[in-house]
Amino acid sequence: MQMRPLATHSRIAGRPRAALAAAALLLAGVLALAIGARSAEGEPGDNVVFILTDDQALSELAVMPNTRALIGGEGVTFSRAYVSYPLCCPSRASMLTGEYMHNHGVRGNGGPLGGWTRFQPQEDDTIATATQDDGHYTVHLGKYVNGYAIGPPHPLPVPEGWSEWYGKISEPDLHQNYSLIEREFPGDDAELVFYGDQEQDYQSDVLGDKAVEFIDTATGAETPFMVNVWFNAPHSPYEPAPRHLFDLSGAALPKLQAFD
Repeated sequence: MQMRPLATHSRIAGRPRAALAAAALLLAGVLALAIGARSAEGEPGDNVVFILTDDQALSELAVMPNTRALIGGEGVTFSRAYVSYPLCCPSRASMLTGEYMHNHGVRGNGGPLGGWTRFQPQEDDTIATATQDDGHYTVHLGKYVNGYAIGPPHPLPVPEGWSEWYGKISEPDLHQNYSLIEREFPGDDAELVFYGDQEQDYQSDVLGDKAVEFIDTATGAETPFMVNVWFNAPHSPYEPAPRHLFDLSGAALPKLQAFD
């Protein structure tokens, strides 16, 4: 199917609201931030942008001055942060539910005890359903959990709690030649949209552009929003955008304490 631009979001137009509160959040705490940010009058809280990168080491931020300045410099840095289960799908399940692995039960990236099929029964009680119940307009962009949309029961599944959905199918190709399941409005039918190998199809750019377009349109609306922007980058295979090829070829790789 042809890619459609993000809609104009007339559903959330209204009186001006507080400025966008953007944050790069890594682990537990985002649920409390999103649904606990109510005003004293009981009104819904501020906007939340949940940015997640995949397999990124802290040392890589040394060559990302814009990220350090615009996100780190304008927000809060947690100098002591811990992950209880350092594996992709269990950690994502924890971010979506606010629970430890021994409570949500997703113990791996696949198999009978892991992956999307293991997580599916809990999709009715997540950060999405909680923030939506709290009055937020919810949008997911990018990777979800491992194994998403691979196999039955539904050919184009959209989890509960998401007003808009642009979820990447768990295909082998990450950065180019991939597919998103897209639903632009609540209640619409989902569509399968393929992104190829052209420069404009690079996944980080596609997700970033969609996020910026939504935020530009929705900022100032009466209804607050929560947006997940969950990138596959910099997860292997290490394929930069064509315009960035060799940009960091001279940058040194730091030798961390855990080396060898």
